[in-house]
Amino acid sequence: MQCPSCHSFIEGNPPFCSTCGAPMPRDVVDPLVGRVLHGKYKVVKLLGEGGMGAVYVGEQSLGPTVRKVAIKTLHSHLSRDPQIRERFHREVGTLAGLEHPNTVQVFDFGTTEDGLLFIVMEFVQGESIATVLEKGGAMAAARVQKVLTQICGSLAEAHSKGIIHRDLKPDNVILTDRAGQKDFVKVLDFGIAKRSGEEDRNEAKLTQQGMVLGTPPYMSPEQFTGQPLDVRSDIYSLGVMGYEMLTGQLPFEAKTAWEWATLHMTAAPKALEATPNGAALPESMRGAIMRALAKSPDQRFASVNDFLDRFTGTAPADGPEIARRQPTVQDAPAYGAPPPAYGAPPAMGADPQKGKTQMGEPLAFPPGFGASPAPPAYGSPAGGTSPGMAAAPMVAQASSPYGAPRLRPRTEAFLTRRRLRPVRVATRALSSALRASSRC
Repeated sequence: MQCPSCHSFIEGNPPFCSTCGAPMPRDVVDPLVGRVLHGKYKVVKLLGEGGMGAVYVGEQSLGPTVRKVAIKTLHSHLSRDPQIRERFHREVGTLAGLEHPNTVQVFDFGTTEDGLLFIVMEFVQGESIATVLEKGGAMAAARVQKVLTQICGSLAEAHSKGIIHRDLKPDNVILTDRAGQKDFVKVLDFGIAKRSGEEDRNEAKLTQQGMVLGTPPYMSPEQFTGQPLDVRSDIYSLGVMGYEMLTGQLPFEAKTAWEWATLHMTAAPKALEATPNGAALPESMRGAIMRALAKSPDQRFASVNDFLDRFTGTAPADGPEIARRQPTVQDAPAYGAPPPAYGAPPAMGADPQKGKTQMGEPLAFPPGFGASPAPPAYGSPAGGTSPGMAAAPMVAQASSPYGAPRLRPRTEAFLTRRRLRPVRVATRALSSALRASSRC
């Protein structure tokens, strides 16, 4: 298939061009709608799709009862790869064993007659946290505590089985009503999850020759490097989510993947106290969120239960948290214009990357990664700031074990729609972009 925009030849039938990001032409009638998979799952309608797959509403007949299900498929060009198929069956089989009530349940999985991989899951009706935030802004602290308690329960079971989610974000948490209880949480999309410390020689095949998976605004610093992850990576992402739910804004603001990488790896997050309602939050919540956002995994909580105990005030601040209590950055570093290879920058206010699961080239792994650095000492700019004046950008050099990010060249595909579905993005141009920004 040829892209009508850039005329690149694209393998398979993806919804977006992997070179320029333009929508690809699609047939009016989806060939999967109306089919019955494995003789028991009828595909009713398409819910959404992205660069890796599509999600459909389905029906399963259980005697006289018909149960709604969600059917998630991998695109044909991915489903045909034998190594991806092997890992798919291995990992989905593991995920089907998760039983926590706040984790979306996996009922079945398999392959269609024409070789398409699919997963049959619990169908959840409700609103994602992303939608709640877009509609109403920051959530009440008591509501955030209720939601995070359930998310931590889901993650605690997965982590106890060695499973790391790797793509925690507001789009992947649904709030629904269940048995009269409002804001009942369902954690979705363990689809890119992986066992902690698992050695997988075929990992590069699924991640397109060493590319990492994740959503840049919510990725941990170490996740950008493509190195093995543990539960502390999920805790960082949970900290970003908690920050956004409490304040209605992210701890960093960026427009491109390389800006997100730079900020997550080298810049201190904006202090919660500096947000409109942050100063009124309980000290335990502020302390838990800021410690979860530590650059070094060694400075974060060891488990989601430890995070939750501190967030709810059950546990007091300990030594590592007390040592980190320093003034934090007020504004993100300024960036120059992206180089020509990166194309035109997004319009002000637009955030095409936010909420999208992406694939990207791992950053080069800098010396000293993982060491416990000395506590940061950011301080405030001389003379402070005046109303309407931005503080001078300050980078958390002392607290960052990563150093300046370094990327190998790849090409980024741009996105044109926000918060709808995961989209695959390759990042070949990140190297020159990031190096150019570091020289500015």
